[in-house]
Amino acid sequence: MLGGVFLLGFAFGQQPLSLKQMTDSVLERNYAIRLVRITEESAAINNTPGAAGMSPSVGFVGSLQGSSNNTRQEYFSGDVRQANNAQNRSKNAAVQVNWTLFNGFYVQHTRDMLKMQEQLAHANTVVQMENELFSAASLYYEIIARKELLANLDSTLRYSRLRFELAEKQLQVGKGNRLEFLQSQLDLQADSAQWLQQKTQLKNLYLQLARQMGANPDLSYQLDGSFSLPPIMVLEDIKKLAQKQNSQVRLLKLQERLSNSQLQRTKSARYPRLDIFTNYSFVNSQNAVGVLKQLQSLGPSAGLNVSYNIFNGNLVNRQIEQARLDVHRVNLQQEQNEYNLDIDVRQAFENYLLHRNLAEFEQKNQELAMENLHLARIQLSVGAITPFQFRDVQLVQLAVESRYAQALFDLKVAELELMRLSGGLLQFLQSEASN
Repeated sequence: MLGGVFLLGFAFGQQPLSLKQMTDSVLERNYAIRLVRITEESAAINNTPGAAGMSPSVGFVGSLQGSSNNTRQEYFSGDVRQANNAQNRSKNAAVQVNWTLFNGFYVQHTRDMLKMQEQLAHANTVVQMENELFSAASLYYEIIARKELLANLDSTLRYSRLRFELAEKQLQVGKGNRLEFLQSQLDLQADSAQWLQQKTQLKNLYLQLARQMGANPDLSYQLDGSFSLPPIMVLEDIKKLAQKQNSQVRLLKLQERLSNSQLQRTKSARYPRLDIFTNYSFVNSQNAVGVLKQLQSLGPSAGLNVSYNIFNGNLVNRQIEQARLDVHRVNLQQEQNEYNLDIDVRQAFENYLLHRNLAEFEQKNQELAMENLHLARIQLSVGAITPFQFRDVQLVQLAVESRYAQALFDLKVAELELMRLSGGLLQFLQSEASN
């Protein structure tokens, strides 16, 4: 069992940060997720019957015009009408309604495309959420692993300092030798440098985690968590889950449906188009010179428009062929993704088994190293071994602890990767947080 609480010494108050709190913060405040959600909201806003063209359009037009001209009109009858500064005025207003009754099912396919685009935007959001959660969870567990290593370095540094002080005192009273004093000083400086490196790495990891969470980097957190060997997974179970709920698989299936709908919409250009229109208009004009002195009309009108493209340079045929190629391309991408997913799952599972075996191996080594260090301390206290020999035992124990912490962290990352590939990362993190 490897665990503990990571405490990072920033200037402000410390706040507890559980795995669930970290997950919630990433989902709520991560900038990449927030940006992709805007795209999802935009797709939802655009998914309406009106955007697809199913609704009629209603508009109002109007104009007011006036002119003043020097006019001379001569008719075939010989009459001549002439006026200077002749005033002409006209007023026009109309309410127009247009509605497409049929256009080769273009509107229906557009409506289907808008629905799928909203689903596609949601699928993209899920993919982004999984990627950001994977990065954040990896950082979370790496901080815990490095905290454990820092605790081991604290212990090593404490004994190195005691050893240096003892060597210094013995040299001052004439019982020690300078070689042992210099060696203890070098070891103390080396341990101090390593401790500072680990401390800095922990601070940088915290800042990376704060970025994933969209949190204030000035805040200090306590990370609660622990590592242990989880129950072993089964490859076939992971493969079935991946084929069923992997986010990339879902995404490409939606893209396949979208490209097929686009093909059908392109084919609609081969059908005739039928539109109905109606309007209610008002016209008033006054002329100082001309046949009509005043004209006024008010009333409704309606009609049908029919159009059919006979030939446009094979443009529609080319567009249909391009749409078919898009469908074929998406189908190939889906096949490629399923093929790659199978290989990715197999590779990730092999890595998982490797790190699990290494963790079990290093767990046994840790138990032996701890026993060895305990015996070495006793022998050092009674003078059975020299400080140089104890230093070697210290280094062995530190290396074993470091490998064990790294093995458990690698195992956890491999486990997270399998959950991400299977499409169950969020549920896995929620389950981990509740345990």
